[in-house]
Amino acid sequence: MVAIDDKVYLLGSTQQAESGLIVMQGRSGRILWQKRGNFLDVAADTTAVYLSEASSVLAISPETGESIWTVKLPGFHNNVIYLYVVDDILYTKGSVSGERLLDVHTGDIYDMTKTFTQLPPSILNRVPTIKKNKIFFGAGQKSVGFCIAYQRHPYKFLWRTKNENVISNIAASNKVVYFLTADDEIMMLDANTGESLATAYITPSINFFKNQGAVQHEGYHIAVDDENNRLYVILGDSNQMFAFQILLEEEMR
Repeated sequence: MVAIDDKVYLLGSTQQAESGLIVMQGRSGRILWQKRGNFLDVAADTTAVYLSEASSVLAISPETGESIWTVKLPGFHNNVIYLYVVDDILYTKGSVSGERLLDVHTGDIYDMTKTFTQLPPSILNRVPTIKKNKIFFGAGQKSVGFCIAYQRHPYKFLWRTKNENVISNIAASNKVVYFLTADDEIMMLDANTGESLATAYITPSINFFKNQGAVQHEGYHIAVDDENNRLYVILGDSNQMFAFQILLEEEMR
């Protein structure tokens, strides 16, 4: 799930037997348009939405879904399961092996030695959340974990959470870090220090797998729209999506 420019992009469909991309208006939850396809991941910036499908990557218009460019990655015989946009470069990773860097405007493939403004491409292999001056890492697949923060320029460790209870990806603005925990919380931390700013509880329990030994990390997703101060949460096990207006960030401006 990606939230940007008052839009939310998530993989799925309103028809149970279909798959694809759903685009929603952030402030109302209204579905703007959908696109069918067996998409494996989604990323977005203000100019395009990026989707992976088998060994191909496509860029489409955020307004209409019309194609901008499509690239089939040469020598790439496995599925592209992970996309990330940073510094006008689209990072792609395969399900078995293989990484490619693409120009977001054209789909042209860069040499893997290209860096992200002092950020080595190997960092992106760890599923980060990257902001202007910081990088955050969260729980691993099908596990609980810590939230860990690094300074980006130069790259160095800043802080990590004390409790190993993160069950979602990490969402972040330039000031606040957000994630879901196994204790039914939405945690809000200061991005600079890791200090707790606020906590919101969801009831009944959001953690369907709490007593089953293995947390299904892919069931819990969180995204923040920086410009509009909105937080979005998907609970995959109960098929629910929530939108929150973030008063905390408005107070910190």
